[in-house]
Amino acid sequence: MGTSTRPSTRMPSSRAARHTRLHCSAGIRRSVLRAGWSPSRPRRTTSGWVRRLLRTHPGFSRSKCASRSQDARSRTRLELLEPPRLSRGKMALVESQLHVDVPLAEAWVASSVPIVGHLEPVQTEPWASVYRATLAAGIVWFKACAPHRAFEVPLTASLSARWPTTVAEVLAYDVDRRWLLTADAGEPFRELGNPPERWLDVLPAYARLQIGEIDHAADHLDVGVPDLRLAQLPERYDELLAAELPLAPCETAAVAALGQRFSDLCAELESHGIGATVQHDDLHMNNVYVKDGALRVLDWGDASISHPFFSLFETFRFLTEMNRLSPGDPWFGRLRDAYLEPWGPGHLETFDLALRIAGLAHAIAWLDQRDALPVRDRPDFDMGFGGILRVALRTASDTLSS
Repeated sequence: MGTSTRPSTRMPSSRAARHTRLHCSAGIRRSVLRAGWSPSRPRRTTSGWVRRLLRTHPGFSRSKCASRSQDARSRTRLELLEPPRLSRGKMALVESQLHVDVPLAEAWVASSVPIVGHLEPVQTEPWASVYRATLAAGIVWFKACAPHRAFEVPLTASLSARWPTTVAEVLAYDVDRRWLLTADAGEPFRELGNPPERWLDVLPAYARLQIGEIDHAADHLDVGVPDLRLAQLPERYDELLAAELPLAPCETAAVAALGQRFSDLCAELESHGIGATVQHDDLHMNNVYVKDGALRVLDWGDASISHPFFSLFETFRFLTEMNRLSPGDPWFGRLRDAYLEPWGPGHLETFDLALRIAGLAHAIAWLDQRDALPVRDRPDFDMGFGGILRVALRTASDTLSS
């Protein structure tokens, strides 16, 4: 979820996927292009946290709810990856809701960089609109955030100032207008086939950012970054239960049954002593970019102040879905260890515990986004939200219900 300063491209079908440039192994390429894959089931000997994550793929387990149709199961394959984009007919409406004064925005951009021509709209979502501006040599990206994502502007600006080699370069920003101008960060990992080896470089740098931002967590909360600290999550879980969720009745009942155990494990995780900090919550192949060897994390609009280890829930989920990593693939352990290295030794148990409940915390964040949408846009959004809820439920249920 979210809009990067360079638009993401979904792959809703094998035909669309064939137009995506993939520099990856033949195995990864085939799995990305294939619309109807049939993965084998995970081995029972696989370590628990990897097995739970991989079982969330619809090919590994089916809902036991009789009311869930085969069509719903097949739709889940790709709806898990990203929420659906708005139709062209809705783009003008959303843009009017964002109140983007394009001539004024062009003048504002031109006051910082010498643009050639006009702003070109490239992506419009309920949470932001993104435009491209051409320079004599290169391009820049203009982003207008929706009111409920206003925090993204000061958050990105502060992170860019403190972590210039990890976050996109911010050329200008306007907090009141919710405008952000960033330098081009290159191409997303998606265009490279989401190579796991590149994450070995990204994750330690991202972890160092999180460690450094612990001292700035209160400042981020002050500018509106959502508060999803562990102490807040049980109450927020009650809000999730009170909402009308896009789930079958038995799935909703299963979410409700996890409530007390979820609360207990939040308290247990907090007792491990890792401080709350910036948690990107959308750390996947569409939001990490590479240019001239430099790797940068973009699109902080889904961020919150929460447990830092939750971030790898999305990273691993995309590697599972798009790269088809097998249950025992050593990449999971290698990436976990690379991420944990800056945190110091002794955090394997904490990491395992965090991943058990990360999906439910992620679903709570999606509920916030859903509540900010116009009612007419919620059915489209619920297609993706339902998929996320099922991922969270399947990832958590084995452990939390025990």
